[in-house]
Amino acid sequence: MILTATRCSQVRGMYPKVAAHRNRRCPAMITTQSLAAPQRVKEVRIQTWTLISDKRRFFMNSSLCSGCPLEGRPCVTPNRAGEQKGGLYILGGFPDARSATENGKGSVPFMGQRSNLIRSIMNKLYMRLPAGDKPTCYYGYACCCNPSYNRETKRYDISADIISRCANYARDFIDLQQPDVILAMGVDAYRALNIKGVVSAKRGTLEPFTDKNGRTVPVVCAYDLSTIVKNHGLVNVFVSDCQKALDVYYGTRNHTEPIVHCPVTVPEILAKLKNLEEGINRSQQEAVPVAFDTETTSLLPHVLEDRIIVMSFSWAKNKGLAFPFDHRKAPFTADERKAIQEAAERILNHPKVKLLMANGSFDMRYLWGRGITCPPQYWDVILAEHTLDEAKQGEYSLKDITRDRLPGYANYEEELKKIREVAWKDKDVEVRKLEDEAKEKTRQNLLEWWVGLDTATRIELLAKWAAAKYITVKDTAFLAEVKRVKRKGELVIPKKYLDSLSRMAKRLPDTEIPQEIVVEPDIPEELKFKSYEDIDLDTILRYAAMDVITTRMIYDIQLEEMRKSDIQDQLNRRKYGKEMSMLRPVGEAYMNITMPLSEQLARMQLHGIRMDRDRIREYQGILERKTEEVLDRMRTEIGVSFNPNSSADLVKILYEDLKLPILNYTDSGAPAVDKESLNNLADAHPDLNFLNDLLLYRRLSKTSGTYLKNWLDKSAYDGRLHTDFLQTGTATYRLSSSNPNLQNVPFSLKMGGDEMLNLKALFLPDEGYDIYDLDISNAEMRTLCAYSMDEHLIDAFNTGKDIHSLTGAGISSGRFTYEQICVNKEDKTTKEYKQRQVAKKVNFGTIYMVGAQTLKEQLWNGMRIDVTVEEAQHYLDQFFVTYPGVFRYINDTKNFADKHNFVYTYFGRRRRFPYAYYSRGDRERMHRQAVNARIQSTSSDIVMSCLIRVNKYLQSRNDGSCVLLTVHDSILFQAPHGAYTDLKSTLDNLIVEETRKQCPWLPVVWKYDVGWGPNYGDTHGKVD
Repeated sequence: MILTATRCSQVRGMYPKVAAHRNRRCPAMITTQSLAAPQRVKEVRIQTWTLISDKRRFFMNSSLCSGCPLEGRPCVTPNRAGEQKGGLYILGGFPDARSATENGKGSVPFMGQRSNLIRSIMNKLYMRLPAGDKPTCYYGYACCCNPSYNRETKRYDISADIISRCANYARDFIDLQQPDVILAMGVDAYRALNIKGVVSAKRGTLEPFTDKNGRTVPVVCAYDLSTIVKNHGLVNVFVSDCQKALDVYYGTRNHTEPIVHCPVTVPEILAKLKNLEEGINRSQQEAVPVAFDTETTSLLPHVLEDRIIVMSFSWAKNKGLAFPFDHRKAPFTADERKAIQEAAERILNHPKVKLLMANGSFDMRYLWGRGITCPPQYWDVILAEHTLDEAKQGEYSLKDITRDRLPGYANYEEELKKIREVAWKDKDVEVRKLEDEAKEKTRQNLLEWWVGLDTATRIELLAKWAAAKYITVKDTAFLAEVKRVKRKGELVIPKKYLDSLSRMAKRLPDTEIPQEIVVEPDIPEELKFKSYEDIDLDTILRYAAMDVITTRMIYDIQLEEMRKSDIQDQLNRRKYGKEMSMLRPVGEAYMNITMPLSEQLARMQLHGIRMDRDRIREYQGILERKTEEVLDRMRTEIGVSFNPNSSADLVKILYEDLKLPILNYTDSGAPAVDKESLNNLADAHPDLNFLNDLLLYRRLSKTSGTYLKNWLDKSAYDGRLHTDFLQTGTATYRLSSSNPNLQNVPFSLKMGGDEMLNLKALFLPDEGYDIYDLDISNAEMRTLCAYSMDEHLIDAFNTGKDIHSLTGAGISSGRFTYEQICVNKEDKTTKEYKQRQVAKKVNFGTIYMVGAQTLKEQLWNGMRIDVTVEEAQHYLDQFFVTYPGVFRYINDTKNFADKHNFVYTYFGRRRRFPYAYYSRGDRERMHRQAVNARIQSTSSDIVMSCLIRVNKYLQSRNDGSCVLLTVHDSILFQAPHGAYTDLKSTLDNLIVEETRKQCPWLPVVWKYDVGWGPNYGDTHGKVD
């Protein structure tokens, strides 16, 4: 049973020790906008918890340690039980070098630099607890020893066997100390407590652990420290899990049982919807927040054969309504569905309703695609969560947010998952049964067919199959003689023949069997696909109701957090004056950019972009022939046959046969054969054509599989690609896309020599339309002008100078003039061209705060320009001499981040750094992210604001014009042939003038370039 999905009475039944604390006052939830620095942690540490460790080294020479691979390594002495039972036990994976000592003498758990994070968090939480009623906190590890770090595999040398040995110490401590709750950090801690599952799925859940005495202890699952350090955005998630552990200790994880209405008949559904509509009419509120959600048969809104099976509403805390719509277990007539649809539409489009959703883009696409009228959502809790905590990568699903915002409702979907697994397993069994029956019928038909063949035909076929190794020589003899014999008055085939016939039936490919004897399994339509429709109606309705109930409640929590943030902003502006004078409400960009953008992206995704499928197949044929040519050439070069997709084969050829030096290793410790390693080997051995051919083979294979085959498969339904745009994919609010990813499509594929394929030419507008490619010129560099206010940079853009040529001249120490570089910037054979390429890397590298070593590597890996580290540093130094305002901006941003643990943009976006003072490396990373976040986030917001305006204008024409795609700083749209005579002036207004009004602080023109043509790869036509 999952504790977090139960009521408080059930909790007390499972964990009687926890029930003793149920009347204690619950500490308030904290945030980590500004965690205390480690120096301050030490002052409070002794006051807030007690560490009880056994210094007698009682475990040395124990049978558990004897023979352990870590025997003799620095270790931490296992905890010794205190006199007072109970408390909170924090169990980590293994100690770092700061915590562990030789033989465990004088060791203290969680004393490393990074371990200060958890101590700081617990300090903050403990200071909010009532005096005299604070649980003793114990720290321990699943593995007591500090394992060695393998630099080749890039992993610590620790295994499941080591954990199983050492976990006995932790379990013994639990038996003796009898803690009230355990906080398990990471997969090693999970293993020690016999908790199965991946960390990302278990994080935030409550699992039961049974000790040797049969006592059940609640375990709160959390991320390990190394994961949190790698992704600082998870700090607040970790704080939430620590808070849950204290909530369990205090017995305060109760919640009010929700009121769920699940009507299943048409009269009941219409009555409930009418009551809801009347309630909204009677409401004294000017705007009534109503959460809405759908359950569907697939995750593909553009596939119109897929259906909405359930709709659900929530209009108040803990109240929800869910009902079937187009569900096979509730077979309504078309008129009945129409009546339900109209009743639902009256609520969705009610003038007083503010529509709340979770991933509402998906639901809106499903509704719009099926002709159901629905306004754009007012609030999306997933997008709002990203606005409030932008760096929680992978933690933005409704279930994840519920774990943190409404822990009493966490894992409400567990029952559904279990029922779904059973239902899908039963469906698989039924399908396999039908498939087996069809196979048996095919086998019987095959026997009849074979027996009926004459001897000559049999021998001819057997010779062919034996040569192809479909059958053995032994079977050939039996199969040639197959005949029926009379036994007990019936003609039957003897067993010795049957066995050979059965083997033949299994081994023969379909192409060798006459199609008329093949029996296809007759699988009913409901068994062909898996969906929520396979779950019993009552369960799916309750689950759907809980989705909207949690959405509605999370909205209230998020709205209140934004309100508190606004109050804090006002206080900060008064306290810090000019330093925060431009700080705007965090909800402003959310309502003015994020939410309008979600509507436009939904429309773009539903429409999709047309693909030239015939040309894709043509490209596939070209690549197939070219790939075979390259493969034959490689095999000839080395004189052996091998599989180029096998890492083991390549390791043998490169490092054993050819004796090439090993430059890098994989995480598993094997010699690396990745792209970077092969490129470096190819540079070091230019005469070895095999390496260049291998890189070309991989490039061809990737293009064929990742791009062409994938695009062909995903456009099979309607000839279009419907990518998924993700607004929560980055901490800087820049869009990402998936399924398929269209943000990384190369313009062309180089196939060696002068041969190339134009991949973007595969993207087409609709029939009768032209495609337009609008690209914002140097968007991030123009944004840098607003923050740096550098006079030279601003003047360059406002006077129309080429910024990369200007930088190239500035960093050349007088070797080149601006005019010289401009004249030769397209001639790849000149030194001026090379200097401009260096300048481009320096310009963009500044935004990411690259160092000299990184710049050197980027110039070599991306452009094959070889410079020394000293030369790279000189380029960076000269850049800041050329643009001193940029240097001031970087220093000011770093100082602000150091002081306040966050930075903000002109639009009010935040980039928060709750974990900033625990190592020098982490602080440097914070500085890089702070400098980059302001530029990239602001630039993205301006470009997306342009997209919103352009798409609204295009759709207002009602002629099929619309935005098709956006890739970073470009906007791809279509318009009818010759439809626009005033497009240039219209775009000037939408892009340039409206941006000037929206961004009065931007000191340069927001310039764009636009071209048109018949496809994405050919947009060279000029727009006048």
